[in-house]
Amino acid sequence: QTLFAATFFFEDSQKTIRSGDQFSINVKLDTEEDVLNALQGGLVLSPELKPIQIRDGQSVVTIWSERPQVVPGGGNLISFSGIMPGGYSGSDGLVFSLDLEAMREGKATVVLRDVVALKNDGLGSDASVVSKPLIIFIEQKIGSSTTLEFKDSLPPESFEPTVVSDPNLFDGKHFLVFQAVDKQSGIDHYEVLEVRYGHQPDDQDSLWERAESPYELKDQGLRSDIYVRAVDRSRNFIVAKVSARHPQAVSGSWPFGMMLLILIFFIILLLLWSKRRIFQKA
Repeated sequence: QTLFAATFFFEDSQKTIRSGDQFSINVKLDTEEDVLNALQGGLVLSPELKPIQIRDGQSVVTIWSERPQVVPGGGNLISFSGIMPGGYSGSDGLVFSLDLEAMREGKATVVLRDVVALKNDGLGSDASVVSKPLIIFIEQKIGSSTTLEFKDSLPPESFEPTVVSDPNLFDGKHFLVFQAVDKQSGIDHYEVLEVRYGHQPDDQDSLWERAESPYELKDQGLRSDIYVRAVDRSRNFIVAKVSARHPQAVSGSWPFGMMLLILIFFIILLLLWSKRRIFQKA
């Protein structure tokens, strides 16, 4: 074993697993002597195990470039990639939690593969990494099975999206950056809705667009209110709003100055019409 290597290891919730049981494991990280700021890899489950739910709400990874998820068509492969701005150092850091179901008797394995960790040294140097596989012996089912009841009724925490521009991104166009935190089940996805100033947002799902940060804005004139919905893995959500910067420039609305000129015009017409009536009576 390499000295002072960052170690990925597993922590399981039950010592005795029977066919049909549901149980949780935690994927954890011991950085040893290093301070790490990025990691990525894959986790492979043997056929005896079925993934039920992935939770990353308490993770030491604060920004996910790829949230832990089952790879479509990849069998029981779960991939993940993320960063820890400022670095993380510790011996018991939670990367993510995984709820599993034992499908049948036998020897089951959970193995990490292609794991990469980068040091927080300003250069992004590769850290030495080792991982310890988890071996689970699934016994014959006796009586009723153990089931998990994880309840998350709380929405993600409040957050503030920001509109910015950078000549190196989106050809200098305006874009939105956002990051929400959910300390229970973890963030599942984000949705964005741009609504012209003065109009109310529609809660219908079809009008919201799934998005990732950074998000290029459709209304580059910044005439729209922007709503960002952060949805956690238990489908609780919170909505943040960025108000239009230039609401007076909204197409289809009447600027105050134009409305004032029209009002004065009609007042003058009314006065002329009144004088004409007076002269006609005289």
